[in-house]
Amino acid sequence: MGYPEDMGSDAAVKHMKRISLKNVLQNALIIFSVLLFSFVAYLVLSGTKAFAVQTDSMSPIFQRGSVVFVKPAEFGELQTGDIVSVKFADGSGVFTHRITKIDKKNRLISTKGDSNNSEDPEQSKAGQIVGKYWFSLPAAGFLALNIKSNTVIYFLIAVAAALFITRIIIGAKNKAYG
Repeated sequence: MGYPEDMGSDAAVKHMKRISLKNVLQNALIIFSVLLFSFVAYLVLSGTKAFAVQTDSMSPIFQRGSVVFVKPAEFGELQTGDIVSVKFADGSGVFTHRITKIDKKNRLISTKGDSNNSEDPEQSKAGQIVGKYWFSLPAAGFLALNIKSNTVIYFLIAVAAALFITRIIIGAKNKAYG
């Protein structure tokens, strides 16, 4: 018992529907995992950086809790109006604001948050620029803003990797055994 041909017709149909739904869900999870892994690999290989937004200084473009993705950019490519992520002069963090002025001769930029009343107090050197805004994901950064320990981050990455590998093994095993 347990195989469709050993069951009554109603039981066999229910069994096949259950197997089909299980296969669809497993395949969807595997596809999602592969796409997510590919996306993260692309970000790493392209030098793209992601930052959780900590304030509403760039509202309405993005709000606190969003994740901002920036790609590396050459100083000469930047234009007034571009949004860039910049390291603080003391290296204590990163902010993402819009360029208001560019001093090409001294390789400096002036920046301002869209919802701030005035420009940032100090100009930023070309070497402080992390990258140019690519896109953002609303609310995706709330978890990162609330996690204070790198250990927790490493644990979450390990759990995600383990789930990904487990799904691949289960999918391969199911295909091998029918």
